[in-house]
Amino acid sequence: MYAVVTGLLSPGTYNPMATSDLTIAFNVILMVLGAILHVTLAMAVYPDAQSLALPDGRRGTFLVGPEIWAVGVLLGGLAAAAIYWVIHHSTLRPVINPPK
Repeated sequence: MYAVVTGLLSPGTYNPMATSDLTIAFNVILMVLGAILHVTLAMAVYPDAQSLALPDGRRGTFLVGPEIWAVGVLLGGLAAAAIYWVIHHSTLRPVINPPK
């Protein structure tokens, strides 16, 4: 009864709520890799978004500036980077010829 009340289990007893060290290490590695991916994508989107803006302010990024796109990709990760690519670099973006 003491083990049940205090939550202690005898050695060798299976505890489904216990988390192994390997599981914790695997989760930490996944979180670090995810953070690296998010930062890398944001660092790639920012200069690209800056290069889309013309000196006279025409035809820059869609809706928001490069800083907001970079923060959005930093927080949104691969999904936000895919949305950025579809909006700015896919064939869905209409081609506007500059006046001659």
